[in-house]
Amino acid sequence: RWWAAPRGPAQTAGALLTANLVGLAAARTIHYQFYAWYFHSLPLLLWQTALPTPARLAVLAAVELVYNVYPPRGPAAILLHTAHMA
Repeated sequence: RWWAAPRGPAQTAGALLTANLVGLAAARTIHYQFYAWYFHSLPLLLWQTALPTPARLAVLAAVELVYNVYPPRGPAAILLHTAHMA
């Protein structure tokens, strides 16, 4: 049974941070407070994926770029949405 499987701190943190990321991705908006909420969780979430390291770093760089451009424009929103879906 899947609910009886042993869970550790890494799985718990991963589940909570993934839920946070899903909420941010579904918001489809660029609020700079969101960046403060999930910036520190991105490395953990990315290193739990099967992406190669250059792709992981590219996703981090894309998210950083989007949130360091003010005011946000349409291409930034597209880039952020693409990074969230990676």
